Amino acid sequence: MRALFLLIKLILLGVLMFVGATFALYNAQLISVNFVVIETVEASLGIWLLLFLVVGTVLGIASSSFMLLRYQRQLARAKKSLSE
Repeated sequence: MRALFLLIKLILLGVLMFVGATFALYNAQLISVNFVVIETVEASLGIWLLLFLVVGTVLGIASSSFMLLRYQRQLARAKKSLSE
């Protein structure tokens, strides 16, 4: 059963990589992103959008992890106070 889940995950990862590569190829216009102080190098629109998607996903997972750790600590304190 575990091997089946691993196979499904690998297939989904492959499909997502294919969709991302296709997306990047079809959005080939060169742009440079201007932040307030920094101007970036020119890259294709697809690459920039995929980069921002990945960065946003990582930041979302990180913030969720911090909240989850906080709730786990609160739960551990509540269990400890109930056992006393």
